Amino acid sequence: MVRHLAFAAIPIDYQGRSLTIGKRASDTLWEVVVNDLLARPGVAPITIVARVHPDNARSLGFCSRIGLDPIEVDGHGLMICAGPLPPPPTIEGI
Repeated sequence: MVRHLAFAAIPIDYQGRSLTIGKRASDTLWEVVVNDLLARPGVAPITIVARVHPDNARSLGFCSRIGLDPIEVDGHGLMICAGPLPPPPTIEGI
């Protein structure tokens, strides 16, 4: 079995901000990543995993918005959130 990992992050200066199109930078990046993953041929079921500091309310809120549930705290004190890849989002205006 071949596993492919995708990593994405929002630069600190853009975290919590909206882009000129009025959408959050995190939501826009998420749409791009999901669409990229789903466009790959032969995509098997995908599980999304995030490691988030328990005090990072914005990131935990984002995880909740995209359907990732808190599972456990890892050995570094980070919350592990996981869930299946949700249905593809729609990108408005494209």
